[in-house]
This record gives sequence, C-alpha cells and structure tokens, in this order.
Amino acid sequence: MTAFTTSRSITSSMRVLKLVEVRIDGFKRRLDVVHSLLKPLDSLVQFAVGNLQDVPFFRLRILIFNLENNVVISHH
Repeated sequence: MTAFTTSRSITSSMRVLKLVEVRIDGFKRRLDVVHSLLKPLDSLVQFAVGNLQDVPFFRLRILIFNLENNVVISHH
C-alpha cells in the first residue's frame, strides 16, 4: 500500500466516522425528546402508585385507561 492510498483510506474512514457520529448525535437528540415527553407521564404514574392506597380500584382502572389513551393519542 502506498502512502497515497493509505491517506485516502484514512480520509474515507474519517468521513464514515463523522457520519456515524452525526447519526448517533441525532439519535441521542431524538431520545432526549422522547424522554422529555415521557417525563410528565412518569411522574403521573409515580403519583398514582404513591396514592394507590387511597384510590378505590375502579377509579384506578379509569386512571390507567386514561393514561393509555393519552399515550396513544400523543404518539400519533
């Protein structure tokens, strides 16, 4: 392998690495968005679980039903 082909393959490897980096960065950003969307839901679930003892069973079922519907609606 000559020095020229070596430097060319290094350059193309760097380009590929940069592309992968950009993709990972974009994926991380999307994950952050999803996480920020789920955060309020998470605290709501924790609140519901925290108050489990105080909530009658049928009201809990309604709460879970509403939570599931809200998740479905917000993801479409």
